[in-house]
Amino acid sequence: MSLCLKRQGYQAIAACTKNAAKVAEAMTGTNDFATIEVGKKADFILINQNPLEDVSNIQDNRGVMAAGRWYSKSTLEDMILLSK
Repeated sequence: MSLCLKRQGYQAIAACTKNAAKVAEAMTGTNDFATIEVGKKADFILINQNPLEDVSNIQDNRGVMAAGRWYSKSTLEDMILLSK
């Protein structure tokens, strides 16, 4: 999949994002998920570099926002260790 994203760049990422928004709306019956806009809910990964330049940049993250809570990279690493 990463090879596909590297070749297609923005179009592939945009398609994934748009499809995620459609799926979320179909599942919840609302359209307040899956896009970053004022008044909407969003889970996301904050990354250090542009994934459009290299999709592997998504592996270098600062943290994750999930269910309205921020999880730093170190917190996520601790959670992974505790789960083992």
